[in-house]
Amino acid sequence: QGQRLTTETFAYNSEGQLTAHTREMERDRRECI
Repeated sequence: QGQRLTTETFAYNSEGQLTAHTREMERDRRECI
């Protein structure tokens, strides 16, 4: 199934979507850009 990321960086729910923890990281990245 491709590369397996650590739960500390990315966490997927039962539906396979990223949890809010990762969403916060993405939001910070947008602010940096």
